[in-house]
Amino acid sequence: GMAVDAAGNTYLAGSTTSTDFPVKGAFQSHPGASGLLRVKPAGGDWTFEYGIGVSLVTSLSQDPRNPASLFAVSNYSVLHSSDGGQTWSAMAVPAQVSSIAVDPSNSAVLYAAVSGPGVLKSTDGGQTWAASANGITPNSDGNIYASSILIDPRNPLLLFVYTYNGLARS
Repeated sequence: GMAVDAAGNTYLAGSTTSTDFPVKGAFQSHPGASGLLRVKPAGGDWTFEYGIGVSLVTSLSQDPRNPASLFAVSNYSVLHSSDGGQTWSAMAVPAQVSSIAVDPSNSAVLYAAVSGPGVLKSTDGGQTWAASANGITPNSDGNIYASSILIDPRNPLLLFVYTYNGLARS
């Protein structure tokens, strides 16, 4: 995942085993898993975000209406920062989360791609969650395994969810 905050810092999440991934001033000079990295706009320096408290961030989302609000997925759990990544707190989500999306027209509306129900929706900023995967075909075990979710920034009613059965559109 990648996001840019109001100050111009670029955040990258994920890992690589590539020995020739093109970076400048990389925090991690050798391949392997990393946590959350921030790129400062002026000098282009990479800074490891120690405050996040995890070693591997697999997905990162930013609130389009409030750039200081970031959501990081690590080990299928969700962390939230309301101060541009300076501090982080765990969010209670009742399933294993693969990715989070923030509604660009209403910051209180969050969607989570999860294992089991497929999609969870919160209308209160993540305090409560409800299944919201009507129409997505489950696997033979009756579960939906969603790995990513995306909201069209120009049309927040248009959502895309990638599952093991393919791409679903709402």
